[in-house]
Formats: sequence, structure tokens, C-alpha cells
Amino acid sequence: MSTTAWHGTPSAPLFTDEFLASFDASVLPVSQAETLPPVVYTSEEFLEFERRALFDHDWSCVGVASRIPEPGDFFTTTLNGEPLIVARGRDGEIRVFSAICRHRGMQLTDSGASGNCTTFKCPYHHW
Repeated sequence: MSTTAWHGTPSAPLFTDEFLASFDASVLPVSQAETLPPVVYTSEEFLEFERRALFDHDWSCVGVASRIPEPGDFFTTTLNGEPLIVARGRDGEIRVFSAICRHRGMQLTDSGASGNCTTFKCPYHHW
């Protein structure tokens, strides 16, 4: 992660008291409010913070159930940098799981793939 301070100088961590205090101006009445500090739009460190704070703790919509009406139907998507497979099981339940093999990191399906199948195999392991 970057150690760039909010004002752009390398040496200090991003989340200083000064940086956090700079957010106060963004919640004032519209006629007085200022935009967020520019670094929040360009910092990898802030992006990673947002990913953890916003996406790691709540449900996110990745599609609609009608897109996979039959058992075996699936589509792929990416959420927060994680390739996912959304599939309807034989029991009719919808499940979402990582499209990456946990052992070798191979992607199980092509990005944007959809269709109907009964199994997903790792192209490396074939299991």
C-alpha cells in the first residue's frame, strides 16, 4: 500500500488526523461544502480502504434471478475485483462463488461467460 500523505508527500500514512479532519468540509450545507480531498479519487490505499469498508461487510446485487431460470444456468461477473460465478443449482437455489481455483489461482470460466452446465472444472487440475 501507498504511504503517500493526503497532500501528496511521501513519508506519512494516508489516514492522518489532518486527512480525516479534511472530510468535515464535505458534509456542510451545499452552499458551504467542499469536495473531498483529491487524493481519495487517485489513491490505491484509499481505494483498498473503500473496498474493505463498503463491499466486505454487506450484500451486493450481482444480477437478477430471471437471468438464470433453469437448474445449471449460470453467468459470470466481477465484483470488487473478484471474478464470480452465479449459478442456479439442481435444487433451484442460486449460489455465487469465486471463479478462481483456490489451489492454483486459475480462472474457472471466461469473464462474461454464461450458459448451462452441471460442473465447473479448473483448467489446470480438471477437478
